[in-house]
Amino acid sequence: MKNFIHRVLPNETLDYLEKKFNMPKQKILSVNNATQIYEGQWLYIESIDGFYYIVKPYDNLNKIASRYNIDESILKEINGVNDVFIGQRILIPINIKKEGD
Repeated sequence: MKNFIHRVLPNETLDYLEKKFNMPKQKILSVNNATQIYEGQWLYIESIDGFYYIVKPYDNLNKIASRYNIDESILKEINGVNDVFIGQRILIPINIKKEGD
């Protein structure tokens, strides 16, 4: 995980920053106590090694966490969510395992 501060540049969007830093949009907003971003704003970034998963019908955080052998609480924290919906992109971290593994 790489943590740093980033200043929002002209034309940068949440979608762009999510892809650039591999940090979910919800997480960018939540760790910066923000509801939106604007040019010149300083953002705290926690870039995480992992990949994105698209939520499918009948998925929930517990099922997804079990499938990838990570704690549900970590999945919630990394993505800044308490629940998921079909079609949502969530970050699945790598090199973070369940406690006790």
